[in-house]
Order: sequence, then C-alpha cells, then structure tokens
Amino acid sequence: MGVVIGKHLLYFALHPPPEAAAQALRAIEPLRQARGLGGKPLAASRIEVVLNPVGAFARPPGPVTAKAREAAEAVAARRFKVAFDHVESQTDAGSPWPLALGGGAGLEDVEVLYAIIHKALVRSGMAPRRQPDFTPHMALLRDPVQVRETPVEPVRWTVHDFVLVYANPAEGRHEVVERFPLMD
Repeated sequence: MGVVIGKHLLYFALHPPPEAAAQALRAIEPLRQARGLGGKPLAASRIEVVLNPVGAFARPPGPVTAKAREAAEAVAARRFKVAFDHVESQTDAGSPWPLALGGGAGLEDVEVLYAIIHKALVRSGMAPRRQPDFTPHMALLRDPVQVRETPVEPVRWTVHDFVLVYANPAEGRHEVVERFPLMD
C-alpha cells in the first residue's frame, strides 16, 4: 500500500515483535553502507507487513472501522512462522523506491492469511470478489537507489496475531485499532 498524503487509511497488517524489527533493520545496514543508501530507515515500531487494504478515506473511517473489525473477528487461522530472506527495492511503487525484505517459501502462510482476510472482507461487502495480487514484503526505508534482490540473514518470527491499522500520513498518525489473535 503506497502512502496517500492527506488520506485516512485503514488496513490489516502484521507487526513483527521488537526483536525481529530490530534484526530487520540490522540486516539492511551493510547494504545501506555498501550502496550509499541515504534513505532514513523506519522506526522499528513502524515496521509492518501490510496485508489487506480496507480503504483510503477523506475523513476518519468511523463506521467502516467497526465493519472491518467484524470481518476480522470472523477470520479463523492458525499461528505460523515467517522467514524474510532477501532485500530488494519494490520498483512498482514509484521512486524513491521502498527497500523491503521479502521471501519465498517462508512467506506462504502470509499469503494464506491474506486470502482468508480477503474472503472475510468479501463476505462483509468490503472487498471485490476478485482477490488482488499480493506479494508479502516488509518495507524498511525509501531510497532513489534501486537495489536488486540480495540475500540477507533470515528474519524470522512466529505470527501470533494480525492488526487493524488506522493511519493518516499527513498527520503522522499510525495507530493499531485492534489486534486479532490467531489460534494455537
């Protein structure tokens, strides 16, 4: 999900635990130095894997937030492990490009959770039936230097929940509205 200045954004995401977020930032440091990347890394507390967008609104989404909560409460999924094993620029997002961690087989369960949340949003009338393409990634900074896929020490954690996030980039707001636990 790209940043939409002046809009109120509502979306689902995964938040890594603090130690995984710190490891992600450490993983890109040698690359930043070697490639001369000057983009400022996100704060560890702002690192996330954006899942399903609910929407971008002219005003705070109020009733839509309640409807998104209801849809999320219908999600039944088990906890799972993730592993991000490479870093690369997300070139379809416009320059400066987001530099993000990605992965292959280590992110298959993220794609499954995305599909389950999408189905819940469809049932509640909040998403089109056709599921948009989705490639899990964790953006860490923006920089005009394009970086091709580069392996890194895997960043791993067990996903225990997903969150509903309200953000307004123009105001610097980024708030977890609610956490939704996954089953053991």
